[in-house]
Amino acid sequence: MGNTTTKKPILQDVKSFPQLDASLLSEAFIDTIKSMTTESFPFVPEECFVEDITTKFKIIRTLGRGASCEVFEAQAIDDKTHDLVALKKLHLSDHQNQLRFKNEVEILASTQHPNVVKFYQAYVDANNLYIATKLCTGGDLLDRIRKFRIFSEAKTSVILKSLIETIAYCHSKNIVHRDLKPGNLVFEDDHHNANLIIIDFGDALQINESENYYSPCLFFFLFIYLFNFFF
Repeated sequence: MGNTTTKKPILQDVKSFPQLDASLLSEAFIDTIKSMTTESFPFVPEECFVEDITTKFKIIRTLGRGASCEVFEAQAIDDKTHDLVALKKLHLSDHQNQLRFKNEVEILASTQHPNVVKFYQAYVDANNLYIATKLCTGGDLLDRIRKFRIFSEAKTSVILKSLIETIAYCHSKNIVHRDLKPGNLVFEDDHHNANLIIIDFGDALQINESENYYSPCLFFFLFIYLFNFFF
């Protein structure tokens, strides 16, 4: 009898996912999983690698689109509380998105503050990266500025106090948001005294005090900005 070749299990070398059944996965998704390592996304639990995100969430509507992402209102399929979440989607094929994903998840997971958006979980499917956070339903600060036009001194002081305290908290953890603007400041609900929540930490940076972040370019662009602003 001739020599027989034993077929190597398709997931034998995928040490990150020893419990996955290869028969349940498409060949394309298996290739995607193989390209990932625990070094790339060590913070994503094994059960959160799925072939399609619709096995985990029901997408209800689109909340917004940015240059590198989309955000949806979604509902967890296996969540008996039926709570809605904000589900941020980034394309997996973009290397910069992979860096943003890793950075944002690690920063959000390290924070616990009533005015920083609450992080639930990170997910990966065959084509995209996802970040599930608390859904804030009160609209953003820009919407309220457009709606009310004028804020009382008392209301303005409450908003500024909340914002300054939250920024101070982030800075105490060496986190710099780098994209603070009214569109990234949302209200937890529609109540007139709703909490102001900082969202979108995709461009945030956690400073390492042993590193030097000085760059002459920063001063150049600051000069251009101030020149255009004042003149």
